[in-house]
Amino acid sequence: MISLLHNNTQPPFMALTGMYLNPGRKYKISYTKTITNYIATPNSQCTDDVSQSIQGILSNYPSADYGYSQALCIENNLQIQTYQKCGCVSPYAWDKRSITLPGTSNIFIAPLCNITDTCYVQAANKYLTASTSSTSNNLICPKKCSNIDFPVEKSELSTPLEWQMSDIKSFVENSSVPLPANWSVVWRDYIRMNYLSINVVCETNVIDVNQQTLVYTTNTLISNIGAQAGLWLGLTVLVFAELIELLYHLLRFTFQKIRSKIQRNK
Repeated sequence: MISLLHNNTQPPFMALTGMYLNPGRKYKISYTKTITNYIATPNSQCTDDVSQSIQGILSNYPSADYGYSQALCIENNLQIQTYQKCGCVSPYAWDKRSITLPGTSNIFIAPLCNITDTCYVQAANKYLTASTSSTSNNLICPKKCSNIDFPVEKSELSTPLEWQMSDIKSFVENSSVPLPANWSVVWRDYIRMNYLSINVVCETNVIDVNQQTLVYTTNTLISNIGAQAGLWLGLTVLVFAELIELLYHLLRFTFQKIRSKIQRNK
């Protein structure tokens, strides 16, 4: 079994962030909530807008309120790149067959590539290893401006315990679950192979918010440049005045010394 904790506005990506769970274990999954807000355009390259191309994939989930995510954008671009190269899309991303080609607004269902065909693998590798400069602007995936994440910690122990076995056996036998022919002989083994317990716990009600802010705005930048320029100008004038004063005292001392020497010679 795979479990995943995600925000309701973000599509689940089981292959990327899913956690594997084994039968015969009891899991405690504790989580916290973290919100990260990046500076919006034009000061950064992040976005929260769902493009026409991504709307094709999201059309498969009409009852969900999914928004933009960078992972979804990358998977969408992989499917587009694969279709343009192979005429089909990855068979492993069968739930993301609704694509929209760049420069068009038509959403269509692309055919799946044969799993033995290596074309879709080559197309995916070409896209993932391509540099940003060589990638079309329509196939660039900026980061999301506002991200909600749930960092998790998982602990586990063996289950069920011996004192629980009889209750579980009674529950199964009184339910509509079909039982195997040898249930009465090896029912303990069947319970251990199929029993799984998950306890999801919120560690704290405190939400960790990370807010990215501008170090310099146009006004502060001009102010700082003006202040620095004024400081250096003031220092320059002060140093120049002290230099003039030093030359004056040097010339005065030299003149007095020459004058005294002339008077002694008389």
